[in-house]
Amino acid sequence: MSKYADVAFMCVAFSSNMLGNYMLQSVRDAQIAIVGPNLASQLMMASSFLSLAVGNQAHRLVQPTINSTAEYIRLFYRFYCIVLLISMSVPLSDGGNEIPLCIAFLCTQTLNNMAISLQWSFASDVFSTVKYFSFFGAAATIGQFAGSLVALLPFVSLRFLPLLVSISLEFSSYCMVRSASLSSETPRKAENKVDQLWLGDYYAQAIAVYMLFYASSLSLIYLERTAAVSDEMDFESAARTSAQLNVVAAILTFAVQVQVARGTSFLSRIDVGIFVLPILTLAHVVFFQFSSQYHLWGILAFELLRRILAFAIVKPVREALYNVMERRKKYSVKSVVDTFMYKGGMGIGAAMYRWNLNVSALQLTLFYVTFSVLWILCSVVILKQRNKLCNSN
Repeated sequence: MSKYADVAFMCVAFSSNMLGNYMLQSVRDAQIAIVGPNLASQLMMASSFLSLAVGNQAHRLVQPTINSTAEYIRLFYRFYCIVLLISMSVPLSDGGNEIPLCIAFLCTQTLNNMAISLQWSFASDVFSTVKYFSFFGAAATIGQFAGSLVALLPFVSLRFLPLLVSISLEFSSYCMVRSASLSSETPRKAENKVDQLWLGDYYAQAIAVYMLFYASSLSLIYLERTAAVSDEMDFESAARTSAQLNVVAAILTFAVQVQVARGTSFLSRIDVGIFVLPILTLAHVVFFQFSSQYHLWGILAFELLRRILAFAIVKPVREALYNVMERRKKYSVKSVVDTFMYKGGMGIGAAMYRWNLNVSALQLTLFYVTFSVLWILCSVVILKQRNKLCNSN
């Protein structure tokens, strides 16, 4: 076997997982469209709280060795596949009874969030090198491309997509098991109990707050873009612009991910990459003070840059933050942060956007400056707490 066979298998696992996730996206979109916006918003909120409850138990899958942990995660993936196959029996049409559709959405959405979080947690369990996470991110981007294309094929029925997703997830879990069996890195043993998951753990709390800043800034910029586009374009033009933005962002993100994975960027360092988005948000203030003439294209360019940096630079850095945490705690904390805190941050961002519509330019500038400074301070706290954990280990 090649020296990097364990990395290769993990990359394939990420591609396969994202392949399934983006195939399933069309099914989730159809479910949301059927139930309507009001019920959809309630379902999204319910899935966030359900993810909090389920994710907080993720540590129960952690075993003393990474091989046994991989087998337990594989069992979880198979349970998820069974739920997906059962969901195939739920009608994807408005038959007057929305309860089965709502249950199917809540179950698949919650388990999907858990499956993605578990894979990233397991990757940080097996690997400690930051640049490997850039490889995994690039592999995930390939899977996103492929999943979106498969869902668009005219001969692929929406009804049978969950079956294809189940096959993809089973292969993903197989590759995770293979990666664990070939890994040359030995993780720390798992503690028997996880006490004080959040209480008193300033490092976990700081990571959770960082995610709130991250998700709320994502929501703010997304809403700015959609509002600017709707003001200046018709529906078809807006949809075409969004699709073009997605394609360009994916291509450039993949290119940057490859460069970072090759170790050619100082931004891949944790003590540098963690500050990229807070500083970019601060630059947002300066940029829009002088961009009124090209407001729409300025917003599009800024969102494009943010997406590239978020997925190519910050994503690997965020995943590497969990390396120094105790194994059982890492799985539960990451699951809660990636689901509940992320959804909460998106909601906070939406609320802040509505507030921003009713304030003056000066107040808006002060808001962004304060937001960015607090985010930077949060990043400093994370680095200090991380250094303490590194020294204690």
